[in-house]
Amino acid sequence: MKDSIISFVAVASSLALLPGAHSFVAPDLEPRNYGSMLQLGVERVKRSDSDLMRRDVVPVVLDNYYGVAYIATISLGSPAQTVKLQLDTGSSDLWVQASTNPFCAAKRTNCEESGTFNAAKSSTFSQLLNDPFNISYVDTTGAEGIYATDTLEIGNATIDNFVFGYAENSNSSLGVLGVSFTLGEPSNQSYPNLPYRLKLDGIIDLVAYSLWLNDLDANVGSILFGGIDMGKFTGELSVIPIYPAVTVQNTEYFTDFNVTLTGISVSSSSDANSKTIVYGTSDALVTDHNTIYTILDSGTSLGTFPLPILTGIVDALGLSDTAQYQDQSALYQVDCSLMTTDSLVEFEFGGKTSIVVTMDQFIQVLGTDDFGQDVCGIAVQASQSLDLYSESYIIGDTVLRSAYVVYDLENRMIGLAQTSFNSSVTELYSLSSGGIPNGLNGTGSNNSENDSNLSVTFVSTVTDTASVTGTAITTDSGSPSWLTVPTSHSHGSTTTSAHTTQNTSSGSSASGASTLTSHPASVVVTIVAFVLGVGAILM
Repeated sequence: MKDSIISFVAVASSLALLPGAHSFVAPDLEPRNYGSMLQLGVERVKRSDSDLMRRDVVPVVLDNYYGVAYIATISLGSPAQTVKLQLDTGSSDLWVQASTNPFCAAKRTNCEESGTFNAAKSSTFSQLLNDPFNISYVDTTGAEGIYATDTLEIGNATIDNFVFGYAENSNSSLGVLGVSFTLGEPSNQSYPNLPYRLKLDGIIDLVAYSLWLNDLDANVGSILFGGIDMGKFTGELSVIPIYPAVTVQNTEYFTDFNVTLTGISVSSSSDANSKTIVYGTSDALVTDHNTIYTILDSGTSLGTFPLPILTGIVDALGLSDTAQYQDQSALYQVDCSLMTTDSLVEFEFGGKTSIVVTMDQFIQVLGTDDFGQDVCGIAVQASQSLDLYSESYIIGDTVLRSAYVVYDLENRMIGLAQTSFNSSVTELYSLSSGGIPNGLNGTGSNNSENDSNLSVTFVSTVTDTASVTGTAITTDSGSPSWLTVPTSHSHGSTTTSAHTTQNTSSGSSASGASTLTSHPASVVVTIVAFVLGVGAILM
């Protein structure tokens, strides 16, 4: 095959926005209620879900742009303006494109599909005076502008005075819905982002959510704030710790969902004795078996591993003579027929739980060659670092699709289980301050077909909705300093230059910051995923 594969270079972006020649119409989802949970459904194709969810659930649409980005549809302002944002567990800010953004003026079609926000048309928009908004990502995309507050509607849930970034300049056409720790915010003063505001406003009982991305070709998946859907995984949900980014004077600081990758092996579903250990033991193909730290990041479509690890996987799969490593994209190109083989790659996390990834998930069509033929590759990039332990590597959607992941920001824990692809079962468990329960068993089962009209069976009622009135949420460093939002002033009918220096101001309490009261409420957000190939990625 040819060495020059343009599409591979495009895929290398961790937050690459695919422009859409294909427009998407959000399904008309009827609001329902689960109780103390906020669920965002994940869909890959258009479908009507009006009969899938119980009363008072708040639905928000997420669509997967060409299989590399999960998109949430939100409303912002008064009157509400609809905007599509990339769901990202690897960052913390919610930011939107300003309607005056020069990039969107040049890339009008792309921005029109995802939507921009016109501050001048919102009567509730207020500019914050603490510091300017400025964020950048590993893929060199970024945005800058101001911080502001306005009314956020995510499905049927409404949050007043919600803090977000208003991007007056950017170099991509899609904003971001970041749901990681508040210490990941670029602001000089930390503020409660979406997961924390959901608890502060009494919508959920625990700052936590569960992510089910589902099969690469599936129609539906979900993100559930404040709860666990036992119908979306099989086996036991294992709980492992999140590791801090740094510890200073016995205080731990958390910025990412950083967990340990303790083993990798390759086997065959047809031969139980065929396992080859790639990493994790003294007799593995990669013999250096110190702990590798990895970040669980839904905003990264492929993920990154150390090159020796990736090469070890290639060797264990028997591809050392046929796989071609592409230096420019840091990807291994392989024959597309391998997607139908019975090989399995198993990833062990925290020394106690493993996620198995099949070849139809691990090897993907990444573009086309000069003759229009599909080009396939192992959908994980190699890190260029020569030191196996010099950085945290990234577990992106390639692996996350095979896992059901519970992110507990409040207790700094991760729950992991093998996903149940295309499961039509929903059995909800509401999380309380106690965190993720140990030994929770999934009730899902894998379905071979992707049913676009999935039925939902409510097997059990929500449990454990104890009141948390008066409980203060601590920050990522154990201090409740961010429980106030800086004073703002009305933005009026004009916008501020992206490079204008902002004055600082003392804060006033955010809505719900002083007293936390649990009450039954929940939200469903739907993620719609278009798996249309990634050969023509443009920003």
